Amino acid sequence: MLLRHGIAVERDEWEGSEADRPLTEEGAKRVAQAVAGLNRLDVQPTHILSSPLLRAIETAKIVRRSLLVRSAVQIVDELLPDASPDRLLS
Repeated sequence: MLLRHGIAVERDEWEGSEADRPLTEEGAKRVAQAVAGLNRLDVQPTHILSSPLLRAIETAKIVRRSLLVRSAVQIVDELLPDASPDRLLS
């Protein structure tokens, strides 16, 4: 399963670094709703990988908590927007 992050604060509304742009309250709510649907489908991931972007980590933590994934969220640079995922796929 592959997910992008939820709705984040708009770039023009954020004064911090791009990497630190968080989910909006609505974005977190919608992620939780989507994950509730995955829960009903009995999706049971064993690992969750996330890019180092704050909004991606926040999304991954919602997924982990809602789907009761035991392992910690793993932060991997290969999931950054400009990174090559080749290492993840091998």
